[in-house]
Amino acid sequence: MKKFFALLFIFCFGMTGLSHTDEANFRKKCQTCHKRVLGEWDAAKVVHFPYAEGSCESCHSSKHKKFTGEINELCLICHDLDDAVLKKSHFNANVEGVACTSCHYTHGSDRKAMFKESVHEPFSSGMCDACHEVTPEGKLKQLDGMNDICLTCHDGIVAKDEKVIHPAFEMLECTNCHNPHTSPDIKLLKKPVSEVCFECHEPMVAKKHPYDVTPSKKIIKNEALFAHGGHVTCVSCHKPHASKLPVLLKESIDNRELCYKCHKK
Repeated sequence: MKKFFALLFIFCFGMTGLSHTDEANFRKKCQTCHKRVLGEWDAAKVVHFPYAEGSCESCHSSKHKKFTGEINELCLICHDLDDAVLKKSHFNANVEGVACTSCHYTHGSDRKAMFKESVHEPFSSGMCDACHEVTPEGKLKQLDGMNDICLTCHDGIVAKDEKVIHPAFEMLECTNCHNPHTSPDIKLLKKPVSEVCFECHEPMVAKKHPYDVTPSKKIIKNEALFAHGGHVTCVSCHKPHASKLPVLLKESIDNRELCYKCHKK
């Protein structure tokens, strides 16, 4: 089996014409800026074979931020959509045209199949029919009324006494903010929380209070409040879906109750 994968790798990536010295130089060039993230990938429990072999050029062009082809095309050089094992791992769904990187990392991950950190339970359990139907062509189609489907499980995100509803929650789809399959961020957010908020909200308004910063322990009493990588974010003070208070505040600003949730008196 190991010989098979070795031959497969040579077939897929051996046509680049780069020697081991060239490959090392290519990686060294990447390390100039990406040393930290390369270290994280090196230490990952599951490492993508081309990356483990140092073959950055199999997907990346020597020109910065350029690829040698479309992402899915690169994946399909080695991963055959008709392969029985691949089909089974995707619950026999037709995933043609689905972006591989919407669920998988490309270099390394601590989760099986190089999944991103947050994985939606229905997705990991193969409950595709909870949100999708199969078309006559065998492709998955999202069911209508997705927000109602989400709320069959997530019915507690708005309490009965929370009368201030976020317009985004009322007017948009849950999937405008959340990835329904996997995500590198908690709560399956599509992007870091502040980036999600600033797709609608003006960043300059938020500058009334620092955000996306790591607060000093000298002024903060409760670090557990900062779930998003230890940073102050929009949801440190605001609830994302609904609240009892104006502007979706978590606590009243009367007598600085909200402030004292984090700051020492």
